[in-house]
Amino acid sequence: MEYFDETFDFRIATEFTADNLTGPYRIYYGLSAGEPDGINSPGFLRKVEAFADWYRSQPEVVHVDSIVDTLKRLNRNMHGDDPAWYHLPDRRELVAQYLLLYEMSLPYGLDLNNRINVDKSATRLKVTLKGLSDKEILALEGRAQHWLAENAPVSMRVSGTSSTVMFAYLNLRNLEGLLFGAVLALVLISIILIIALRSLKFGLISLIPNLLPVAMAFGVWGILVGEVNLVLSGVAVITIGIVVDDTIHFLSKYLRAGRERDLAPPGCGTRCLSWCRHGVMGNLGGTGGRLFGPWPIGSLCQRQHGHYDRRDHCLGFDDRLFSVAALVDENR
Repeated sequence: MEYFDETFDFRIATEFTADNLTGPYRIYYGLSAGEPDGINSPGFLRKVEAFADWYRSQPEVVHVDSIVDTLKRLNRNMHGDDPAWYHLPDRRELVAQYLLLYEMSLPYGLDLNNRINVDKSATRLKVTLKGLSDKEILALEGRAQHWLAENAPVSMRVSGTSSTVMFAYLNLRNLEGLLFGAVLALVLISIILIIALRSLKFGLISLIPNLLPVAMAFGVWGILVGEVNLVLSGVAVITIGIVVDDTIHFLSKYLRAGRERDLAPPGCGTRCLSWCRHGVMGNLGGTGGRLFGPWPIGSLCQRQHGHYDRRDHCLGFDDRLFSVAALVDENR
């Protein structure tokens, strides 16, 4: 939600709902009793009740809804609204009668199929969450799986499902894939540079200016923000192309200045700086547009993109100007 600007109607409505009505995220569980009409079993319902109570005790949870709450209210209503009867019926037949009575009293066209399946072998439990990050959602669902594994029968050990959980897993896998792909791409690029520069030594040296700026930018980002999200991982992959391009220009021109013009290291560095600074300044100017531009949608994405790009370019330029030059001179 924070990816949208605060003036965007969708974000305004969602934040108002979260602050005044309910949470924006949900997880659904299809808890099976393992047999037809199994949800009428008091033992199964007590397990569902225990699972719902465990979820209610979690600080990330706003509300939990299950058929157990309906049955407890019906049991109380059938005994003159006496609060002492607000508990699950202790007989299977009584549960079946309550469900039939409740379903028959619903308005025309309504039924319980959104909460129990047709053969009454499974029931739905809905958990409403606060605004959480993908990592927090998956951590909560992981704790729920641990609780089910320790306290519930095999038929109830199911994973939570919803668009919330789906996108949390999707973002996590994309994040891991992008970062792994970025590292793999850098290694392959360095192999190509070994061939292009016709030197194993300088090809391996090129790993440092390619990897170090990305690592330093992630470190600075971790100190200042403390979160690596899908946007940042995508930006890291994008900026690799620019970092590698600068490295190739710097190494090739530095080596040419030393080999063809027989310049000393300070002269090589000065000549490389005069060639490369215009490209670096152009890149910084382009990322400044993302940093300060008026972006009504995805404003946080654009600004994070701009912040990371600028740090990566600046750190990469410093790294190539100082460390690479020293390594090249030492290994000539």
